[in-house]
Amino acid sequence: MRGGAARHRPFDAIEEEPLFWGEAMCAQNITPPCDSGPGRPLVITVSGAYSGVGKTRVIERLLPILRNATAAKVRTEQTRPATRYEETSGDQNAAKDTGRYLTAGARRAFLLTGPLADALAMAKEILAKAETDVVIFETDSLSAALGPHLAIFVAGDGPWKPAAEERRRQAHIVVTEALAARSRAGSERMEEAGTPEGETKKIAKAVRAEAEDNRIACAKALALARRLGVSPDQVGEACNQARIKIVQCQLGCFR
Repeated sequence: MRGGAARHRPFDAIEEEPLFWGEAMCAQNITPPCDSGPGRPLVITVSGAYSGVGKTRVIERLLPILRNATAAKVRTEQTRPATRYEETSGDQNAAKDTGRYLTAGARRAFLLTGPLADALAMAKEILAKAETDVVIFETDSLSAALGPHLAIFVAGDGPWKPAAEERRRQAHIVVTEALAARSRAGSERMEEAGTPEGETKKIAKAVRAEAEDNRIACAKALALARRLGVSPDQVGEACNQARIKIVQCQLGCFR
């Protein structure tokens, strides 16, 4: 894995309701390695123990946090021709994983199918031409080959695929199947919440109390958002109003 997995201390699961997974990521000090190069997107892979374990639900939870991301599902099938499909409508294709990506907030969504080598080449082309800060791949077969900055593995109680244990060992974060299932409901609750002006002022007051020299660390801002029961966008807006700068943020949680 690019940069060496040993740089990050993996943990078995995020045990609490994942209102903001970004907080856990920032706490792990996950940053692009020195060979990233300017303009190179952050690469996240989501793999799992078996089909249906909840990989897409995990990505649906990540997308509203990252805000400026591309998402791609990879299916490696040696007997099928290489195909790259870009989803254009989340509403009309809500049942498809690519449609779910767009509905959750992805700027662009792709489905890559074909032999392993071709799928890897298509994935690398997406990275090379990415116009977003983050690219998330839902993939088992390419989880190591893409050299992700952040590798997430979804574990479950069902029969694991033969290579799943190796992917689990390589992951920075391991999420339980039950937690992945809860994440979608948490995202929907967050989307339903309104943001009255009075609430923004209340959040801004809390931000000022946490800030030092008109600055607040990303992890602290995310912790504050969770404590107040509001979204990262709301905290970001409150910071803008209070002229508080969010620093040490590597994941694009705030803009």
